[in-house]
Amino acid sequence: MSTTSRKVGYVTIGSASDVRAWSGLNAHILQALRDAGLEVAVADNLGAPRRFLSRLKGRIYRSFSNKTYSLDRDRAIALQWAQEAARRLSTQGDVPLVVSTGTIPIAQLPERYSTAIWADATFHSLRTTYPGYDKLCHDSVTSGEWLEKRAFDRSNLICFSSQWAATDAANYYGVPAHKLAVIPYGANCPPAYPDETAAIAGVRSRSRSLCRLVFVGVEWERKGGPLVLETARRLHDQGIPIRLSLMGCNPPPGTALPDYVENAGFLNKQVPADWEKWDTLMRSAHFLILPSIADCTPVALAEASAYALPSLARNVGGVSSVVRHGTNGLLFTPDADAGAYSDAIARLWQDPAAYEELALSSHREWTAHLRWDVAGKRFAERLTASMLCNA
Repeated sequence: MSTTSRKVGYVTIGSASDVRAWSGLNAHILQALRDAGLEVAVADNLGAPRRFLSRLKGRIYRSFSNKTYSLDRDRAIALQWAQEAARRLSTQGDVPLVVSTGTIPIAQLPERYSTAIWADATFHSLRTTYPGYDKLCHDSVTSGEWLEKRAFDRSNLICFSSQWAATDAANYYGVPAHKLAVIPYGANCPPAYPDETAAIAGVRSRSRSLCRLVFVGVEWERKGGPLVLETARRLHDQGIPIRLSLMGCNPPPGTALPDYVENAGFLNKQVPADWEKWDTLMRSAHFLILPSIADCTPVALAEASAYALPSLARNVGGVSSVVRHGTNGLLFTPDADAGAYSDAIARLWQDPAAYEELALSSHREWTAHLRWDVAGKRFAERLTASMLCNA
C-alpha cells in the first residue's frame, strides 16, 4: 500500500465504536487500524433487516418448526447491508480496500472494492461446534455458506484470530494459504502494569492466605460455569481457602452459590464503578478459569495475560491460539473433569515459585503477542503486503 493509498474502509453491521458490542472487538480493531497509521472510512450501523419476506419467513419458522431462520444470513438482507455500506463509503473519497470483522456485509459489495477480513471463526466452524447452531434451518445454512464462500473468494486477505479458524477456512472452504493469516486479538483493557518490574510487584502482592479465582463469561453453560463451581467446591473440600468471583453472567435460577462464591454480575468497563470492581478483581486474582464447551478466541484470556494472570482453559476451538500451555496458562482436554482443574490449581498454589514464574510468563505473552498495538501493526503489515501483491 503506497503512502497515498493508506486509506481503508471499515464495515461492520453494528457499531464500530461501541466497546460493549461483540466484547469490544469492533471498536478495538477500528482503533488498532488507526494506531497503525491507516486512514479509516467507517460504514457501520447498517440498519435492522428491512426485507418483509425474510422477516415473515423467520416468523413462520419460529411458529411452525423447531428450526431457526437466521436473518443475518439471508442473502437479500446481506445485499441490503452491502449496498448501504457501499453508499456510505462512496461519500468518503477513494477507498481502495475494505476491512470487515465478518463476511456477511462485504460478500456482495460492488466488485470495485477489494476486501480483507479479520474474524474469529468461519460459519462452518461455528455451526459444527457452537450450541444452537444445529437448529439453523436448511435455508439459513445454504445461504450462510454461500455468503461465506463468496466473501472468502473475493478477499485479498483473510485473517483469523486462531489457527483453528484458519485451518477450517483452508480445509472446508479451500482458501489458499497465501490469503490466510493468524493474528490473535489484543486484550480489551488498558495495560495493568507499565513494565515487568511492576508486574512482578503485582504478582507478589497477591494473597497467600486466600486463593482467588475469576470466571468471566456471559453464557453460563457454554463457558463452563457448572464445572467452575465444581472446581471451587473441590478446592474448598481439600482445605484450600478459596474465593471464586463470577463476572459477566448470572447462574441459572435456583443455582445455589456457597459463601466462598461471589457473583459480581455483568460489569461495564465504561462505567467507572464497574471498571474499578473489574480491575480490582483481576488484580487480586490468582487464576482465570474458563473451561468453555465451545469458543473461538475469548478476549478474557488475553485480558488475563495483561494482568499477569494464568488462564485455566479447555482446549477447544481457537483457545490454544491465545493460551499456550505452560506459557500463559494451562490447557485441559475437552473431557477433563473438575478434578483435573482443582488438582492443577492446588499444585501451583502449593508451589509459589512455580506460580510466580507462570504468572510472569503470562504477562510476557501479553507484551509480545496479546496487545492491540502489536496485533494492529501485524494486521496492517499484512494488508500492505496483500495490496502490493494484488496491485
